[in-house]
Amino acid sequence: MYWESNIVWDKVQNGLELGGRQGGLSLWLALKEKTVVCSDLKDVKETAQQLHLQYNIASLITYQDIDATDIPYENYFDIIVFKSIIGGIAFIIDGTTKYIESGREYDMMKSKFSFLTRVLEITVDNAKQML
Repeated sequence: MYWESNIVWDKVQNGLELGGRQGGLSLWLALKEKTVVCSDLKDVKETAQQLHLQYNIASLITYQDIDATDIPYENYFDIIVFKSIIGGIAFIIDGTTKYIESGREYDMMKSKFSFLTRVLEITVDNAKQML
């Protein structure tokens, strides 16, 4: 699995699952003995907790209703996971893109993700949320 070989799991303690209605990714992180906030727009505890209780890892998971466009944390999580939230936070973005293969930004990203061969830089001129 890609994540198993590209994440230094010893450095991960706190995780956030965005859009975790069913709680699958929260379960995955908790089974790795990570503390997780399982989140969705509303009622996430009611929809995800049953799965977590089946695996006896509920003590590692807390539940919080979080809008992915307004996460109430800063510099707290070691990893943030999600599957299909892009449609839920739809934006129309006007701007330009370019690939960066050297320089300060590239070096910074390469130091964190050694498998990179280039970085996509997006310059946003205008963004309109469609919700």
